[in-house]
Amino acid sequence: MNVSKMISLMKTLGIGNVLGDTDSEAIALQYLNLAHEELYSETANINCQNFINDSSLVSIPNQSYVTLSFNPFTVLKVFPIGHSFPLEPKSILELEEYKFLNPSSGNPQFFNNIGKTLNFYPIISTSIYTFSSWYSPERTLLDANTPETDIPYPLSYQRLLVDGGLYYLFQDESGFKNPKKEDQALRRWESGKMNLKSYFYGSNKQLISTFRNA
Repeated sequence: MNVSKMISLMKTLGIGNVLGDTDSEAIALQYLNLAHEELYSETANINCQNFINDSSLVSIPNQSYVTLSFNPFTVLKVFPIGHSFPLEPKSILELEEYKFLNPSSGNPQFFNNIGKTLNFYPIISTSIYTFSSWYSPERTLLDANTPETDIPYPLSYQRLLVDGGLYYLFQDESGFKNPKKEDQALRRWESGKMNLKSYFYGSNKQLISTFRNA
């Protein structure tokens, strides 16, 4: 279901003819994006459909960072090519403390990220390192022209955004508040989110690290 169809469905189920067509479309899109933001934040680390792999991140001698192609929501795994183990995540402060207590050289063991910058430590200053990094990108807002292929959820679950959008719509104090419809939409929204998470956990066949370094 593309976004324009979601907007039409929300107008039919929730907004009706209260406002002009342009106004109601803008309102529906606003609430769809609220639902999208909530759903994305709860599923980004387990939605393998959305993962990105930068498979050849090459460092420069004497520098302990590489740059990802996109801003990550979460960096999930970092593999140093040619070495036996993935890098271990540490927060910024943990890594700085480790560097302070262990000012020695060696092959990379730890990483963190600040935006697109992926920092690693320790290093051998003359060495060039290549990494393969898997991460979930930051979410992209939906617009009226977003096709269903660009919505980062399985097709069978995209209708869930309409349920979430309607839930936020019926919470609104500016003319749409409806406790009965809000309660119905909330039940569908929460139940749908649980079903989607169960689907992701089942399709992944494994647990995904939730480490995030903002």
